[in-house]
Amino acid sequence: MTCERSALVLSALGVLVIGAILTFEGVTVHDRRLHFRTLGWRWVWWTAWLSFLSGIALAAFFCRSA
Repeated sequence: MTCERSALVLSALGVLVIGAILTFEGVTVHDRRLHFRTLGWRWVWWTAWLSFLSGIALAAFFCRSA
């Protein structure tokens, strides 16, 4: 798998998981703060953001442009 494809997969996976968490109501917004239903949702939330940001960083700093 190429660097660009890996970056795309990481970023897309992060966005999809964040969307799924919001869809399944794993997190709610109250008083402009996030409130997670369980500790598991919190871990999945931060893992998804880490995946998303890792994909962006991989594309920006490590993948060579053709």
